[in-house]
Amino acid sequence: TLIERDDIPETEVELFVDAMIADIDHEPYESRDDLDAYMRGSAVAVANMMVSVMDPDEPERARPHAAALARAFQLTNFLRDVREDIRKYDRVYLPGEVRDTFGVTVEQLEHGTADAGFRRAMQVELARTEDLYRDGVAGIRHLPADTQFAVLLAAVLYADYHRAIVAQDYDVLSEKPSLSTWRKLSLLARTRFYWALSGDPVAVFDRVASIDRIDHREIESLPPAKSPM
Repeated sequence: TLIERDDIPETEVELFVDAMIADIDHEPYESRDDLDAYMRGSAVAVANMMVSVMDPDEPERARPHAAALARAFQLTNFLRDVREDIRKYDRVYLPGEVRDTFGVTVEQLEHGTADAGFRRAMQVELARTEDLYRDGVAGIRHLPADTQFAVLLAAVLYADYHRAIVAQDYDVLSEKPSLSTWRKLSLLARTRFYWALSGDPVAVFDRVASIDRIDHREIESLPPAKSPM
């Protein structure tokens, strides 16, 4: 089997299965720690399995960065899909402590009301996710050479949803952000071009990715802005 061939730890498979079971009877996560525990069994478990399959020379150096990038991917999914998750699947991945800080309620998400508090919450979570992208991309150099470009391109494409979210003024409740085929092809071409020039994942990501550098610590320390009447 693949597990035996690539020496994938069974614990990672078990953690992944447990996370999928948790999604069946989902309750909104109350804290970032709770959400991180869920992602340990979903995104991070998959990242650890992928590292085993890729078989880098120094897997222990690659794994922490792979985990950070996997969390970034999944958090981007959560932030992009707030509307779809609650309306189609009755799932809320915006942690309760974040909702409470900015006065966001589950009922508000159900009704699709993107007020000033919701936008502030999105800013904070996007910036936090972008920190994970930078940590994750920094570890791509530890992966086998023939896998690096594919992982880098995935990071560039996923991070571009942040640009799309900002372009909608953080309102992902009225419309789900998306990337056009042309946008994806453009990012592919630019990533390939700069990759050919330098072969440095961090330099290419900094040049091509369009994530905003928001200081989420400063934003989070401010009281929520009141919605206009």
